Parts: sequence; structure tokens; C-alpha cells
Amino acid sequence: MKGTLIAFTLPTGSDKITSSALTKALYAQKTSPHHGKYVYRNIDFLERFSAEYYVCVVELTEEDCEVMGLQIE
Repeated sequence: MKGTLIAFTLPTGSDKITSSALTKALYAQKTSPHHGKYVYRNIDFLERFSAEYYVCVVELTEEDCEVMGLQIE
């Protein structure tokens, strides 16, 4: 099963208010396409906070899927 790894950082000198707002956005925005079959979070909010990010597709092991509560296709 494929997964997506997203690493990000805020610009140097970002204040705590910006950091807090990013954290709230990160854990609040959910999207469930295909009648809830897939759940993912939007990354467009990272651009709103001028965050630098890197997206990488990774292969998840059966153990990874089990730990995250995902059903193996």
C-alpha cells in the first residue's frame, strides 16, 4: 500500500501565533473523498503559512497499516 510522507518547516523567525495557527490548521482540515474510503489532509494551508514542504510517496508495510488502523487492499 502506498502512503504519503510530508515534511515541513516554517520560515525562520516565525512567531508562536503563526506556529499555533499552523498546528490548528494541520489537525483540523480533513477531506474524505470516495465516500470515506480515503482520508487525507489538504497541504494548501502550508502555502498560506509560507511553509517549505517536501512530499514523498512511500511504500507502507503491513505493520505500518496495522498500527495506523488501515485496511490492506
